[in-house]
Amino acid sequence: MAKSLWIVDDDHDTAELMEFILKGQGYTVDKFTQANNFHQHRNQLPDLYILDKWFDGVDGLQLCKELKTDPRTSHVPVLMVSAAYNIEELARTHCADGAIAKPFEIKTLVETVARVLSSSNAVSI
Repeated sequence: MAKSLWIVDDDHDTAELMEFILKGQGYTVDKFTQANNFHQHRNQLPDLYILDKWFDGVDGLQLCKELKTDPRTSHVPVLMVSAAYNIEELARTHCADGAIAKPFEIKTLVETVARVLSSSNAVSI
């Protein structure tokens, strides 16, 4: 069964590009470009969250921390994607499992998603 990825990014073009690339890699992808749509689906869980730092007025870093401290979602890896110059450091301090700086190379996106997913699979939950 294909791994399920949720892209949470209010930049429609970036979300579309990531969706196209990752579907081409065999993943099932849902994208959320509005905060209310994302929050309505939080009763379901993906295999990986891909979050932008800022999302429709929502602080993606705070959302990441909430997901990682909630017992129901803490085991789901989070990958932060942002144009913030220090996204790697910010992601680490907010409990993310990885980070990618925008603009990104396709190869970087594909390899990082695979690495984060395989790292989370190595942990017994």
